[in-house]
Amino acid sequence: MGSIDEILAGYEALRPGQEAFYQDLHRHPELSHQEHDTARRVAERLRGDGLTVQTGIGGTGVVGVLANGAGPTVLLRCELDALPLREDTGAPYASTVTVQDAGGHEVPVDHAGGHDMHMACMTTMAKLMADHRDQWQGTLITLFQPAEETGDRAGQIPRQTVSEDFSKIPDAVGVPYCYWAIGFTDRDTYLAAEKDGHLDDLPTNHSPKFLPPMQPTLRTGTEALVAAALAWLVR
Repeated sequence: MGSIDEILAGYEALRPGQEAFYQDLHRHPELSHQEHDTARRVAERLRGDGLTVQTGIGGTGVVGVLANGAGPTVLLRCELDALPLREDTGAPYASTVTVQDAGGHEVPVDHAGGHDMHMACMTTMAKLMADHRDQWQGTLITLFQPAEETGDRAGQIPRQTVSEDFSKIPDAVGVPYCYWAIGFTDRDTYLAAEKDGHLDDLPTNHSPKFLPPMQPTLRTGTEALVAAALAWLVR
C-alpha cells in the first residue's frame, strides 16, 4: 500500500466529525474582516491535532505548521470568509445569520463560495497528515486566508499577498503553485437539466442556491489536498 493509501485509510473514522464541523461552519458564516469565531474554531482544531498555530495573520487569518523533519515545505491555502447573500438552499443546516456589514447595513450571510467546504477539507487533511508522520517528511503549512472575497488584506500579510487572484500568494515569494476547484452536482439533477437544455440554470459558485452535497465533495477535497501535499513530501 502506498503512502497516500495508508494516510487516506484513516478518513472514514474522521468523516462524521468532518461533516459535523462543515455543517457548523455553514450554519455560522462570517463576512470578510469579521471571521473571528471561524478563525478561533479552526485554530482550536489545528492545535488539537498537533500543529503549531499562529493567529491574527492579516487580521483574522490562521496558519498551522506541521514540521516533520528535513525536506521540502508545502503551503496549502483555503479561505475563512462568507458572502453577503441570503441562502436559498432549503438545507436543514442552512444559514439564517444576519450581521452589520462594514457600511453599517444589516445583511444576510451565506457560505455560497464553498469556503466552509474548503476549511473542513483542510483541517481533516491536516489531521490525517499529523496522524501518519511516518509516511512523509518535510514541513506542511496550512493557510486559512482572511477576507478572500474582498482581497484587501494584501498589505497586512508580509510576503503573502492575498486576493481573489490566488497566484499572488506564491508569486510574492517566487515559488511554483497549483490551483484547483472542487464541486459536485447530483447525477440525476444534472442529467435532467441537460435533457431539458437548462444546464445554465444549475446553481453555481456565489449563488444563494449553491450547496454541493457533503459527499463525495468533502472526501474528494480531502483526497486532493493529501495528494497535493504528498507530491512534494512523500518519503
